[in-house]
Amino acid sequence: METLFIDRKGVQLTAVKERLSITATDIRSMSVPFANICRIVVSTQLTITTALISKLAEHDIELLVINHRCYEHSVTMLPTFKANPMRRYKQYELFSSQSGILANRLMRIKISQQLHAISALARHYPKVPLSAIMRGCKAITQAHQAIKDAQGQVAPHVLLGIEGTAAKEYFAVISAVLPSSFEFTGRNRRPPRDPFNALLSLTYTLLYSEACKALFGAGLDPMFGCYHKLSYSRQSLACDLMELFRVSADLWLVQQVKTQIFRPEHFTFHTHDGCRLTKTARQLFYPAYQGQAKQWRAQMRRRISQLLGVL
Repeated sequence: METLFIDRKGVQLTAVKERLSITATDIRSMSVPFANICRIVVSTQLTITTALISKLAEHDIELLVINHRCYEHSVTMLPTFKANPMRRYKQYELFSSQSGILANRLMRIKISQQLHAISALARHYPKVPLSAIMRGCKAITQAHQAIKDAQGQVAPHVLLGIEGTAAKEYFAVISAVLPSSFEFTGRNRRPPRDPFNALLSLTYTLLYSEACKALFGAGLDPMFGCYHKLSYSRQSLACDLMELFRVSADLWLVQQVKTQIFRPEHFTFHTHDGCRLTKTARQLFYPAYQGQAKQWRAQMRRRISQLLGVL
C-alpha cells in the first residue's frame, strides 16, 4: 500500500463504493482502490466529503493535513483503535515505573547514531573542516559517556541539556557539509528560517505521522511516552519513536541537497512564515520521500516489535 500526496488546489475527494475518487476542473478525473492506500497527505486546499472520512476510518487509512505555514499545526486523523486494550495497560505500567531508564536508553541510541553520522559525513565529504569534525565527535562522545556513566539515573532536565549540547555540535558538522547558499547554521523552527530547516521540518512532520500510525496500529497509545512527557495534544510516544529516525532523515536530506535535487531557488522566504518549499520543490520532495519512507516504515515496525516484546 502507498501514500497518496495531494498538492493541487481545487481537488475534490469523494468515496465511490470501494474507491477514492479524485476530481478537479483542470485535470482528468481518476480513482484509486482504498485497498491500495495506507495514508493520504494533503498539503493544499481541497474539498473532502464526510462519506469519504467514514471510508478512510473503515479501511484504516490515515489522513494527514500539512500546514506549510506552521508544520507543528498539521493535523492527523488516525484510524479507529481496534487492538487489545491490555496492551496499552501494560504500556502505562512500564512507562510509569521505568520511564527514566527507557529515556536514557533512547538518548544513548540517538547520540550513538549522531556519532556514526559524523563519521559517515567525514568519509563521504573529505573537504569538511577537520576542526568541525573533531568538535562534533568530542561533544557527542562526552554526551554518550555521561549518559552511560549515570546508568539510567540522569534526571529529565539534565538529559535534555545533554541532548541539546550534542545536537548543537552535530548540526554544526552538517552546516559545514552543506553549500553556503543554503545558509544553514543550526536547527531552527516555528517557522524554519532557511531551506535546509524547511526540509527538516517537513520531513519530521511526515515522520511524526508515520510514527503515530505505526504505534496506533500496534495497539499502543501514541500519547504516553518515556522521554517526551505528557503534553496537551502531543503524541509523546510518537515523538520518542521519531528520535530514532531523525539522524537517518538528516543524512537523507544532506544527500538530496549535495546531489542538487534541491537548490536555493526551490524555496521562498516570508517575513512571518519563514522559509517554505515552492510547489516545484514539493513535487520533487514527495516522490523522493515516498521511496525512502518504505525503509523507515519497516524499521519502525521492528522497533515497535522490540517494545511489544518487553510488554
